[in-house]
Amino acid sequence: MSVIAEITTKEVKKEKHLINPFIIITLCALTLSLFSLLIFIIFLHYENNRIIDLRHISRQYHEIIQSIFQEANLENRFYGYNEQINNKKWIITGEYDVFLTDVNKFNEIEKVLRKKLYETGIGIEAFQNEDTRTKSLLLKINNVQIAKVNLNLKEIAKVNNDKTIKENEIYTTVKNLLLTKYTTPAGIIESFPEPIINNNDMWFYKKITLFLEKSNNENQLITDINKVLSEKFINNEIKISKESENTNGFNIYIDNKQVLSIYIQNFSDNLHRENTSSLQTSLSTRFPFRKYIDEYFEPVAYLVNEHNNTDKNNLTNDNESIATSNKKNSKPKIAIILDDGGYRNPEEDPALELNNKINISILPDTKYTKELAEKAREKGFEVMLHMPMQTRQGVTKGSLPCELLITMSEKEIKEKTKEAIKQIPGVKGVNNHTGGVFTLKEEPLKYFMKVLKEEDLFFIDSIVIGGSKAYKVAVETGVPSLQRDIFLDHEYTTAKIKASLEELKKIAQKKGQAIGIGHFRDLTINVLKEELPKLEEQGFELVRVSELLE
Repeated sequence: MSVIAEITTKEVKKEKHLINPFIIITLCALTLSLFSLLIFIIFLHYENNRIIDLRHISRQYHEIIQSIFQEANLENRFYGYNEQINNKKWIITGEYDVFLTDVNKFNEIEKVLRKKLYETGIGIEAFQNEDTRTKSLLLKINNVQIAKVNLNLKEIAKVNNDKTIKENEIYTTVKNLLLTKYTTPAGIIESFPEPIINNNDMWFYKKITLFLEKSNNENQLITDINKVLSEKFINNEIKISKESENTNGFNIYIDNKQVLSIYIQNFSDNLHRENTSSLQTSLSTRFPFRKYIDEYFEPVAYLVNEHNNTDKNNLTNDNESIATSNKKNSKPKIAIILDDGGYRNPEEDPALELNNKINISILPDTKYTKELAEKAREKGFEVMLHMPMQTRQGVTKGSLPCELLITMSEKEIKEKTKEAIKQIPGVKGVNNHTGGVFTLKEEPLKYFMKVLKEEDLFFIDSIVIGGSKAYKVAVETGVPSLQRDIFLDHEYTTAKIKASLEELKKIAQKKGQAIGIGHFRDLTINVLKEELPKLEEQGFELVRVSELLE
């Protein structure tokens, strides 16, 4: 019996020995499951409360929207970008007014616009406003509104139809006088007429640059223009006034609306001996053609090998020899600015892998403002401040903390400008971000330019609106300044960006130098990565902006 009892006891102990590891394994598995469930719950909580950054994507959709407006040749007004968080998505929003002049085509144009937007993946919700002449489209991505487009019937176009005819007559009358009495086509550079919108009114504005021999009298020119215009128009409709005491130029007004500006550049009587070819490099080097480029239109430059009292054959021979000499000694210079920097992590930004002779222009008050400036300097880029300026009437607060508003005092403008400059280590110059309102006002521009002069910075006028006075005020204040010639990615497709780059080359060939502005966008960066290495073999020199000011 004792033997049986001993065997039974051993079996029980053995079973207990076998059960213990099983319990341990079970408890471990249960603990792991509970831990995994806890992690899953934390993850769900994080996902439900996480803010998704869609700013870069929504900004690209805005570029697509603007490109659609331009391709459809629709007159529009953009009120600027605003950042906001909607449904836990961090986006950039904006509002547009689109002006349609034909009531019969209103619905047709709306359908075409909606179709183009749908094709890009943008959702659309439409509603009729109280004013039956307007309709609004709410544009959405991922069920989040990124833009509002207001379609407006613009009756003002019919009201001002006669006015437009008068403006065209002014252009034609003045130009005929200039060509008849004062110069040849080689002495004129003119822009295309550009629409100017002020509240509910619209008219067209144009610039003419006139190259005159010193022997010509500017006062006599003004007298002659006033005489020929008075013969066609009622005297009180036309007004001619000097632009300022520091510039050789004057403005022509119709019903108190500036429709034409004429800038005068004087040269010596023997200038024809300095002409270099159909490109006239010496002339473009001596005078700042860039000053007279309009917002979205490149000028029509009448550059021909002719001059008063010059033998054509001799001129051709002289031009050929001088042009050959110039090609040996210098190349057309191209400067490129990439602006709107500061939203992307510089450690991962392909823009910083481009040729470091392009300029990097950085917005203040963005997530990576300082980091991008430091990284760009480390890689040898020339760094600029992309200064935000008011672009919409009536605002009391900027979309960025450092944005300059026309309602600010001199002290406020100077303080905000200095604050923005401090955010960007090693800054060498400034160009404006937006500014459709601010760059039209000389007084606040003067306060801004005084800071740039104190800080020894140059300024590039981005020309975001026709009639911008930023370049003029910069020059008068003593700030080294130039104007951009073309936006490289205003139409955001690879083909359009390449075409803009080719246009920039043509401008550089004609003027000896040119400035293009692009943005921190993937397609733009890809095109520049492909095309910049080709510039030297194509006969161009890529330079930093500061080198154009030397």
